[in-house]
Amino acid sequence: MTLLAVKERYEALCRRRRSALEDRKVLAIHARTEPYREIWDRFSAVIDDYDDCEVLLDAHDVAAAIDGTVLYTGDYRHIIANRELILLETSLYDVRGLGDRTGGRPPA
Repeated sequence: MTLLAVKERYEALCRRRRSALEDRKVLAIHARTEPYREIWDRFSAVIDDYDDCEVLLDAHDVAAAIDGTVLYTGDYRHIIANRELILLETSLYDVRGLGDRTGGRPPA
């Protein structure tokens, strides 16, 4: 197989994947409208990364609509370190590190 053929196959794969992501039956983009100011105030007092606080509020908003929502994260410094506060303040079922399959709570 030539380099050109490999390139063309890769581009076709990318187009198929993009098409799947653009299908709203496959992927729905969530847009939070509630600011959750009280929760923001508690998080921003201990988490100094604005984006992490926003992610947590988005996760809370999703969890308020979908029972049993678990947030998986690679952010051990801000999110995992504040797991107990996050569980106390949000509707999340659990917060787990990326490699953690069992989590801190038993399965529902």
